[in-house]
Amino acid sequence: MDENRCVLLTAALFALLTVAATIHGQTTFVPNASFELGADKPVGWDIDAGDSIWLREGVDGQRAIAVKGDGNELSRNFWLSDEIAFKPDTTYRLRFQARHVEGMGGSLFTGALFNNRDLPEMTAEWQRFTTYFQTPPDMPSEAARLRFGQWNIKGMAAFDAVELAQTVPVYSRRDTITLGAGERIEGDRYAFTAPFADESGNHARPLAGFDCYFNKPRWVFALGNWVAYRHHIETVKQTSGSVEIYIGYYSGGELEVEAGTDGENWTSIGALNARGSSTVSLPDTLFPADAVWIRMRARAASGQEADVGGSMQVYGYTYHAALDRAPGDFVGATRFVAVPESSERAAVTFTDLGSCLPGGNTMHVSIRNMTDAPLAVAPRVTAETGEEKRSESAAPSAMIPPGTVKNVSLDYDIPGVGDVLVTLDLGKDAGYRAEAAFYLSPLFAHDYGALLPDSSDDVTLWWASSGWKVSRSRPAPNVTSPAVRIQAARNEREAAQVVLRPSKPLRNLQWTMRELKNAAGDTLGPPGIEALLVGYVPITQPTDQLGAIAPWPDPLRPLHAGITLNAEENQPLWVRVYAPPNQPAGVYTGSFVLEADDGWVAEVPLEVEVFDFALPDRMTCQSAFGFEGSLVNRYHGLTTREDRQLVFDKYLAMLSAHHISPCELGQKFFYPEIEYSWPNLTEWSGGRRITDDTAPGGGALMLVDDDPTGTESARYEQRLDIPAAGLRVAFRYKTETPNHPFMFVLMHYDAEGNWIPMRNIAATVEGDGTWQSFETVIDQFPENAVQFIFELQPTLYAEDGSTLGTVWVNNLRVSDAGTGATLIEDDFTPYTGEDLVKAFMPEFRWDEWDAKMEHILNTYHFNSFVIRTPGLGWGAGWAQHDDVPGNLLGYGPGSPEYEAAFKNWYHEVQEHLRKKGWLEEAFVYWFDEPEPHQYEFVMKYNLLMKEAAPDLQRKLTEQVEPELIGGPNLWCPISFEYDHDRAEERRAAGERFWWYICTGPKAPYATLFIDHPGTELRVWLWQTWQRNIEGVLIWALNWWTSDAAYPDGLQNPYEDPMSWRHTLGEIVPRGAKQPWGNGDGRFLYPPLAAADGNPDAPVLDGPVASIRLNMLRDGIEDYEYLVILKNLIDQHRNNMPAIELAAYEALLEVPEAITSSLTEFTWDPAPIEAHREAVARAIERLAN
Repeated sequence: MDENRCVLLTAALFALLTVAATIHGQTTFVPNASFELGADKPVGWDIDAGDSIWLREGVDGQRAIAVKGDGNELSRNFWLSDEIAFKPDTTYRLRFQARHVEGMGGSLFTGALFNNRDLPEMTAEWQRFTTYFQTPPDMPSEAARLRFGQWNIKGMAAFDAVELAQTVPVYSRRDTITLGAGERIEGDRYAFTAPFADESGNHARPLAGFDCYFNKPRWVFALGNWVAYRHHIETVKQTSGSVEIYIGYYSGGELEVEAGTDGENWTSIGALNARGSSTVSLPDTLFPADAVWIRMRARAASGQEADVGGSMQVYGYTYHAALDRAPGDFVGATRFVAVPESSERAAVTFTDLGSCLPGGNTMHVSIRNMTDAPLAVAPRVTAETGEEKRSESAAPSAMIPPGTVKNVSLDYDIPGVGDVLVTLDLGKDAGYRAEAAFYLSPLFAHDYGALLPDSSDDVTLWWASSGWKVSRSRPAPNVTSPAVRIQAARNEREAAQVVLRPSKPLRNLQWTMRELKNAAGDTLGPPGIEALLVGYVPITQPTDQLGAIAPWPDPLRPLHAGITLNAEENQPLWVRVYAPPNQPAGVYTGSFVLEADDGWVAEVPLEVEVFDFALPDRMTCQSAFGFEGSLVNRYHGLTTREDRQLVFDKYLAMLSAHHISPCELGQKFFYPEIEYSWPNLTEWSGGRRITDDTAPGGGALMLVDDDPTGTESARYEQRLDIPAAGLRVAFRYKTETPNHPFMFVLMHYDAEGNWIPMRNIAATVEGDGTWQSFETVIDQFPENAVQFIFELQPTLYAEDGSTLGTVWVNNLRVSDAGTGATLIEDDFTPYTGEDLVKAFMPEFRWDEWDAKMEHILNTYHFNSFVIRTPGLGWGAGWAQHDDVPGNLLGYGPGSPEYEAAFKNWYHEVQEHLRKKGWLEEAFVYWFDEPEPHQYEFVMKYNLLMKEAAPDLQRKLTEQVEPELIGGPNLWCPISFEYDHDRAEERRAAGERFWWYICTGPKAPYATLFIDHPGTELRVWLWQTWQRNIEGVLIWALNWWTSDAAYPDGLQNPYEDPMSWRHTLGEIVPRGAKQPWGNGDGRFLYPPLAAADGNPDAPVLDGPVASIRLNMLRDGIEDYEYLVILKNLIDQHRNNMPAIELAAYEALLEVPEAITSSLTEFTWDPAPIEAHREAVARAIERLAN
């Protein structure tokens, strides 16, 4: 079929569905969907090569299919169904259940051959997954199959209970405007971001047609493939537009981008032929327009063959348009309606499902009697959630005459969030039941909070726990409370939220805190009680299914006088209490006052209970969060040492108040470097001293350059004065091959000690492969040069690193060309025996380091720090280069010099840390997330450390694997890879465990993202305690920008909450926008004055904390409650009855209401707060 005709046909269907969605019965046959039938294999399913297994277990019957892999990149196999009777240009809902039988990792592919979805991290329990997709206009029969398989997993995964149903998408409506998922209008601006990662998958309201494979979350273009979108907003014209396309994979060809207004006549507006993001403005001649069409087509580039298997992959498509009027802010949504039961007596047209948010909704449907007799209908809507909440409503029964239509409106309530199922049943006579299953973000929860006494029609005033994320739009609660209640131990911070929702703008908001008093007359008040303004960031690209396109609360900004609140929007204040270490216990009562213009005043009662025990300054649960000080300098515009010290002290104070220890892996801004020298060595660094019987004197300095990506040199580190008569340079040398050139270099410095750039002197020497002599005089030097450093390089410089080779040098002498005085002299005789150990003994300057570390640890109470260690090399599983071997003073592993220096350095550091009592705080963190092929490299250096300093903590961000046992002694797996049984085995061997989260995992695990429930990070710490894990790690605190997504400037984290990947060779080039997740690695914000990183003058304000940082603090303090209780139980164990002991010990167990597994936990903070209070009461009883 002609592709233009395909687009036009699809557009006609598209236009029909935006008005109404009429659906009959739509169950689609899946052969042997529960895999029960068959002899040697399930009927209707074929096995691809590899370990595809028919299991004798299942969630729906007695059988299931499974796939198995060995973790090898070539490991790939799958089950393939017989042909499915898919209809063209139709949306479907695919449901199935899956679980990990054994092992983890790799990818599991599921879905139709033309529409794949890789599953997220799975658990060992059966989970139900739902995928929606749209079929293409033309589908070859060989593509009309379902597939379940694996690539590169190490273990086994099972699948069962497959269901397939035809659906019709129903879009959000407001007056005449219809918008679907990914679409939004703000003012007079329209935007559509294709919801590839959303439940909609490849479908979208603007999708006009396609002939292209979809591998969620991306279109996979091969030669000749195309995708077209039609952008149309009813009753509104577009006056200009642009399209942004992100190609995340590219191997050949080019993507032509075309635009038009009718789907028939096209104008080419660009051709993309590289990985990265590109924005193209549409020509003015297309506007004004009722509709704008965009088509992407893959074609071969001139002189280039396209890879027909998939030459490029589009990970992002965004269309922006200016409108001729502002029809009102509106965020679209798509709900897919299926009809599992239909007698064909009624045809139902869905025109609107309402907002599909908790609270009141109205469903509008038209019911046509398809029979020749009157039809009785009794419309009833039920809405239920996965939390077993249910609501039901009905419209009056009616009799519909033959062949006529009745319009029905049904008011209904959605009782909660998460998995939601809305069902329409027309009653027994009609025999019709339709359902819409969708997922509601926890942001929209509305079943919490309580109205405060001074709430009014002018300003609704209510309060809620700090563990909730309050949406801007949720309705006020319908219960009341006499006061805001907060409970805290001494030396603890705890908060609650007071929410204002004015009916009209509330200007010049101010708050005044009064002292609280307890029954004994003790007081608690400012500065221990403060109010912060909860800020919102615009989530336009949700991290995963838990997110939603909406403003999400996160930054906690200072509450300055003069704040104006918008009408009909919730605005929380974060009321935080700090009870000092000596605060008397008791219940403190009082109030604070809120005032604004026009005489509005409200008094907010506040009740604070201070528990009768104190938290220590230093927490037991250790933490290490990456910190990038250079970004602070850039954003704040800091240029002087004094300004940097002032601002960095504020960052340290902020982290200390939240019990977070910063981890500096790059440039040090907080922690001092360990200073040391090698006083028994000459001043040379680089190269390797060897014994060479052919060399004069029997020794030589060997320089090897065998790596095109690196450079090798030997440098005499002492800076020397340049004699008036110049320098005489003489040495003996040998090259590995004849005609090999190498060079020595003089680097010059001025009188202030500054290197003079671009003024090095390089002298080339060529060898014939035998020992030769070289001598020259250099008497011309750059202007202002007064000192020099001497360096040998075994090759000449080449841009591509192609100059490789080996050189030996001995009997080197650099002298005053006038007087003959020796400046440098060395015959490079190698060290042996005791001389070797003595020569490679470092001398540490501990006094200054100790003083600075004691100040940091005692002032800010951090409980971990990383030590920068030499000689280990470097690598990471995500790095796009080979592992970098270790090097110490120019010597590599295996050389006597390296081993002597390595053992001496590590042993001395270990013993000094032991002396200071810091062995449990200090750790080595030198390799990140190794892949299996890197395990040998990682073990090599861990074993070297283990031999030299067995008590030094060797951290590795990897799960326990047999190949790594005996190497690290501080394991730190990502949370979903933590295996408790393996961990217990290693603990028995004296090893410790931390764990971490980052861009992964995502839902349903506890994560760090802005657009996730507020409880998640707090729950993560309860899961930490539950598994006897002793520390938590997160890779960054202030990842505010990306040099890939923002190559020409800095990102404003208040305006763009997404954390984007940084540049990484060809994988992530400049201009690429690859999302990690909203708020990943971003728990602090720069102050508002430095938000864009371009302040007019240095910004000396401190950082802005986030809700998530506060939740981490609360979780760490919860952990400490449990530590205190455990210690008290151990202290009194022998002095209490068994039944009482058992009751106390039961409190150390984490209730299932808080978390029952890594993927099942509360979104409601109430169970956490209830158990925390029970633990606090137990501590009070045992302590007193």
